[in-house]
Amino acid sequence: MKFYVFPHVARALALVLLIAVVAALAASNAAWAGPSPQAQPPRQPPRSTVPRRGTDLVITQAYRRVWWGGVTFTHTITNTGPIAAQDVLVTDSISRRMQLDKATTTKGICQGDPVIRCQLGDLAASEVVTVTVQATIWLDEIWLERYRSPFWNTASVSSRTRDVNPSNNSATVILNRRRDVYPWLDQFRPGPDETGSSVE
Repeated sequence: MKFYVFPHVARALALVLLIAVVAALAASNAAWAGPSPQAQPPRQPPRSTVPRRGTDLVITQAYRRVWWGGVTFTHTITNTGPIAAQDVLVTDSISRRMQLDKATTTKGICQGDPVIRCQLGDLAASEVVTVTVQATIWLDEIWLERYRSPFWNTASVSSRTRDVNPSNNSATVILNRRRDVYPWLDQFRPGPDETGSSVE
């Protein structure tokens, strides 16, 4: 019997060579194609270099005393710009030691008691609105015995538009009293109009 080893070896070598060529071609194609789309990191959207626009709302407050315990608070709201302020809201929580008589505004509408909310709508740049709150200090004897401290009243303004300077969005006044023998009665005596002590 004769054995033909050489043809089998030749076939095996040819097969190995064919496999090597195919693998080399596959690696070359992969190198040309680059990484698969799944392997690529997600692309981030470019960041805008344009600053977000905003405006500056300012609120100031003053008060004046009227006959026998009456007091009127005046809030002045100004949009200093440079753009319009949308959905402007003024909030004033009057003291529980006062009774609200009336709240009015030169633009919009005021509602609520004791928390007053005035919806002013949109304010154009440089537009000014005035909110007036009239209240009466309670005069009952229990109050006269218990409370001798000053009155504070704080109002604030907000908007749907970004405010570039929120530090001037609130204003507080303190009802001053004369230093006499009965300082706690000074609230109920008629006197000249006064402006409150502004507290930022």
